[in-house]
Amino acid sequence: MKLFFYSLIVASLSLGTPILHAEEAEVEESLVSATTSPGTGTRERAETRGRYDARQYDQSPHFYVGGSYGLFRSRGGNFDDDSDFLEGTVGGYFNAYFGVEANAIYFSRYRSDLASADSYGFGLAVQGRLPLSEVWGIYAKAGQFFWRSSIDTDAGSISADGNDFFFGVGTDVNLTESLDLIVEYARYDIDNRLEELPGDHTTDIDTLKFGLRFRF
Repeated sequence: MKLFFYSLIVASLSLGTPILHAEEAEVEESLVSATTSPGTGTRERAETRGRYDARQYDQSPHFYVGGSYGLFRSRGGNFDDDSDFLEGTVGGYFNAYFGVEANAIYFSRYRSDLASADSYGFGLAVQGRLPLSEVWGIYAKAGQFFWRSSIDTDAGSISADGNDFFFGVGTDVNLTESLDLIVEYARYDIDNRLEELPGDHTTDIDTLKFGLRFRF
């Protein structure tokens, strides 16, 4: 009888050895996973923290500087012509919806049958923005534009200056964490004040520009 039990115990141990080995392998695999998971999790969390959170950035206060190139059409007054312009901007948003902007703009020469002119100026505007997604929004702005024009006629040259209301609407698309693409329409009024020329003295300048803004 003892021999029978001894044989039974030996057989049980022999059968249990593979199971123990399998269990040991599973334990080792679990330990390896437990050892590597924290590092992997830490790496993934670091990568997550390093990713650009567009929504959080878009709603945070920020400043920006930008540059644009565009086309304009002058109409009314003594001028009716198409030309191009350059613009630089600096501004900022207090939150996702409201901000201010200052701009400097140069309108290249535009002409009529009686005169030609080029103008430049500086503007200050308040602007409101409506976010449409995490990376895209539309905005409107309005302010005062302080301008100066150099006008050439057959009778000679004259300079004029003044300040007038302007407004604009546009859209911006966030390309990277710190770079926006903008497309904007704006209208400026410039009173050339040439009393010796016939017609309305105010020239409407309709602009369409494309530009980039660097945010920080």
